[in-house]
Amino acid sequence: WDKKTGLITGFGEFYPPFELDPGDSNVCYFGNTNLWHSPNNADGWDSVTTDLVGNITAIAVDPSDSTKVYVGTTEGHVYLVDKAANWQKEDLTAPPLPSGIYISDLAVDTNGNVWVTVSSVIKSDIDGDFTNDHVFRRDAITDVWEARVTGLIQANPINSIVIDPTNADR
Repeated sequence: WDKKTGLITGFGEFYPPFELDPGDSNVCYFGNTNLWHSPNNADGWDSVTTDLVGNITAIAVDPSDSTKVYVGTTEGHVYLVDKAANWQKEDLTAPPLPSGIYISDLAVDTNGNVWVTVSSVIKSDIDGDFTNDHVFRRDAITDVWEARVTGLIQANPINSIVIDPTNADR
């Protein structure tokens, strides 16, 4: 183990997210109130975002384009943070993502589709029944979110997601 002395400030979740760049294991990301970036094995850190809605709960680096980093927050927002554009952030939050719901995890497949999970138990506005809307995908071509719920049971929160490297639809 190597002791690291780089400084990260701010409030974070009990288990704050930490992610390595899949293309360069020297590059690390950490999330709390901001997204932090280290290009040098966590020896030094720079805050690369401000003014996010909620604390960061999940981080994913696009495996096909590591300049694109995605973060999810406690308030249900999903952001694209573009390293190539001087860390410019874009809020990707849109229906059918549930409003104000804690993002439990996210992942990016090799086609650039963003997958999001929520661990909250959600009730339908229409009939008050619990829903199975806990997995969502943002299509990389159309930029449209859709619920991916086939096979999920009602009121069964999803805490984590992993993409099948042989099939981007799984």
